[in-house]
Amino acid sequence: MKTLISFFAMLFFSTGLFAQKFIQEWYVQIPAITTEGEATAIMTTPDNKLLIAGSANTSYSNGSMFYLKADTAGNAIWLSYSEEQFDVKHQHANHLMTDFDNNFVMIGYYPLGNYPYTYFAKLSPSGEILDATMNGGQWDYQGGYDVEQTADSGFLVAAIKYVYGAHACLALRKLDNTGHFIWDTLFAANADTNFIPGAFYGMDKVDDSTFVLTGKRRYRKNVGSDDLDILFAKVRVYDDSVRFLNYTVYEGEYNDYGNDILTLADDQGYIICGTGPNENNPGSTQGIILQTDTAGNILWRETFARSMSSNTGFLKIHLNTDNDIDVLAFANDNYNTGNAALLKYSLEGDLLQKTYFDHGGNENVYDFTLDQDGKIYISTSNMVQGHGFALLLKVKDICPVSIPEAVLNDTILQAGEDVITHVLNTNEAWSYSLIQINGEITLDTYMGNGSTLDFTASGLTNDDVSQGLVVSVIEPGVDCIKYSDALYLEFVDGIDDWHQNTILISPNPFHDYVTISVNNKEKQPVSLSVFTLCGKLLLEKKSISTNATIDLSMLPKGIYFIGLKDRSNKTVYHKVIKN
Repeated sequence: MKTLISFFAMLFFSTGLFAQKFIQEWYVQIPAITTEGEATAIMTTPDNKLLIAGSANTSYSNGSMFYLKADTAGNAIWLSYSEEQFDVKHQHANHLMTDFDNNFVMIGYYPLGNYPYTYFAKLSPSGEILDATMNGGQWDYQGGYDVEQTADSGFLVAAIKYVYGAHACLALRKLDNTGHFIWDTLFAANADTNFIPGAFYGMDKVDDSTFVLTGKRRYRKNVGSDDLDILFAKVRVYDDSVRFLNYTVYEGEYNDYGNDILTLADDQGYIICGTGPNENNPGSTQGIILQTDTAGNILWRETFARSMSSNTGFLKIHLNTDNDIDVLAFANDNYNTGNAALLKYSLEGDLLQKTYFDHGGNENVYDFTLDQDGKIYISTSNMVQGHGFALLLKVKDICPVSIPEAVLNDTILQAGEDVITHVLNTNEAWSYSLIQINGEITLDTYMGNGSTLDFTASGLTNDDVSQGLVVSVIEPGVDCIKYSDALYLEFVDGIDDWHQNTILISPNPFHDYVTISVNNKEKQPVSLSVFTLCGKLLLEKKSISTNATIDLSMLPKGIYFIGLKDRSNKTVYHKVIKN
């Protein structure tokens, strides 16, 4: 074992035309990796430290896998190298995890001679390499991409297997507690070819015997088609076999593939991220993110590209402490420069933040982790004069936790027929927007320190604003968007009385169900819509009965607006909170 003394700062903050939401704290090179190297996998340890794995040239003639434990300030605790030394360009750490005994486990691939093998390593909490095994061989390449521990203390590996040296198949490989081979299973066997191209890239554990996976496979709707599509699979693992519980292929553009999958709590389904051709310019790529229910049906799907000509792709996902989804991406600003990017999505699929970290050169982006304080660490490498250097990027999320209290002072709009006046006070400099429930922005303005905003929005009718308005706040300089959770702007011309006193939605807050109660039959709602705070429609019922009970158990915890339309085609909105 060798010891690394410290990190040193390589670059600090890189600004650009795009307002930053995630702020880079530091960007460092691992000093012990003085020539070629890549930091390709990273995780947060149970004691809130970092474990980083990758490849490096050392004093040996070729290269080694390295395993580095560091604190969250970047100071090294220990550094270990694997005993095998081969071509550094072909070895790769893909995933790190902690096993039942608090040891560290890595899965990846490693060249032995001319043939890469699945590579498994287990390290003690102090960095001692306990087990290191390789599985595969000539014409039997097994690339390991993700790993989870099974109920028998063994491991399940999401893999790709090349049969007869040329044909890639979906594969699951079962290993014992020390990483030795027990069995593997090839999927998508076909009577014509016995194999259909595909790969499992991401996996998550539902319970000790049930796992969900994503990756790519040929859709085969037309014989001979080479189109690859994102797949979703759910499997149950037994001692000597595996059984599919679900297998779904999402037909898209050619060569779509899923990279990572995340299980949501309370049977809310799964989040999948991946990459595919840009829908507006097939010569470049875009990131893809989608949510499925527990049966694999798509609930929403969103795409993102930095520009029409850039190559963008989504690599890894984590659920953060705000119950939003952090996404690691590569986002090239042109075909010669690679850049790390971070995006944040709500559980409803709204894009909340995006930041590019433009370091120059050809940057390879691999993995990221969140520590227990919400700081983000990205493992990467950057090509300098033909050599890749192992790097680590530390990022903090500086979005405001809540909207300034002054925004919530007045919740009733004083309005005439088409003129609205409202005053917002603040002690800091913020940007404000008023957004209708349908997502249309009715006002954009900036308030300086200590100023008072008094605006009239002519052109809006009573009906426009009776649909409800939400205040969004943008922190200047970082463009972090937050939506008010207690501001429903109503009229004082009688509409608010109808809204408040005629219809009751209970309970509020609620858990799974709400009941719509009406004390005036003439105002009985005939249809219902549910929106996010951003105005995104989540649920629509064309017909509801008197005193109806509505099932909203599928919604994540959060704040929503329920729109109720009566027989006269008038719609009002109630704010509800799901706990």
